[in-house]
Amino acid sequence: METGNARRILIIDDNVSLAENIAEILQFDGYITDVAASAESGLTKALEHEPNVIVSDYRLPGMTGAVFVEQFLRTR
Repeated sequence: METGNARRILIIDDNVSLAENIAEILQFDGYITDVAASAESGLTKALEHEPNVIVSDYRLPGMTGAVFVEQFLRTR
């Protein structure tokens, strides 16, 4: 894995404790992590922080993970 910019990961899951546990494990390996509990919140964080990797649940309240990806790609 590259150092520097290639170390930011956004985790989107409505099971916040699961997402936070994953984030904590990744932080031990030196990754910078952000957690979002909804696709809408994830979209805001993705646009603000420009993660290198996004890990998203498919079933989310409001919009699915697939719709999130479509909207994220449209805004880029």
